[in-house]
Amino acid sequence: MDVNLQFWSTEGKSFFQRFLHWTDILDPTVLLTSKEEIEKSRLLLQTSAQSLQEPLLDKTVNEAWKLSLSSVHPVTGEIIPLVFRPPAFLLLATPLLFASLLPHRGAKQAFIWQFLFHAYTAGFTIANGNATAKAEETALPQKLPQKELLVCTGAVSYAAFMGAVPHFVVSQNRLSGPLHVFFRKILPIPLLGHVASRTCSSDLLRSPLLME
Repeated sequence: MDVNLQFWSTEGKSFFQRFLHWTDILDPTVLLTSKEEIEKSRLLLQTSAQSLQEPLLDKTVNEAWKLSLSSVHPVTGEIIPLVFRPPAFLLLATPLLFASLLPHRGAKQAFIWQFLFHAYTAGFTIANGNATAKAEETALPQKLPQKELLVCTGAVSYAAFMGAVPHFVVSQNRLSGPLHVFFRKILPIPLLGHVASRTCSSDLLRSPLLME
């Protein structure tokens, strides 16, 4: 069992514990850490008997846990690509989200921003999602299988298309005041949230299982 899983089994049993740990893990300064430092931290945790018994008492061990939990996949032990690590999510997803919800002149611009947002959240989901890789396989392969790549691309394109529909309706029709406000300002927000949750939580996480 990976040390990250052992940590959550002992230190993350309650919601309050997990909340405190996540506020520490999401520190964006962790992104400045080099791969060598992360590997040294992992080695310290794997070789230190104290790290699993009293993980938060020693400052050095505490920092090692912080690097490990924020940078390494808990199932496979592989280092997560920089842009898909949890501390980077809010920094990258937030501006893409706001850009996706801004009024656009046409459906094309809306589709592009929607596609970028859903492509990033999909990549984050794949990089941090449940892994069933065998020990001899890499957890984060350099190249996705062709069928899985097609499924993911299709899911992202579908989500982007659905998100751009309100902008298309507004740009192609002269709507009355209430309808214009509904399609321009009200509908895009719940529609984006629904499509994003359906795409990332369902299709992309289950696609590796469907391709087996």
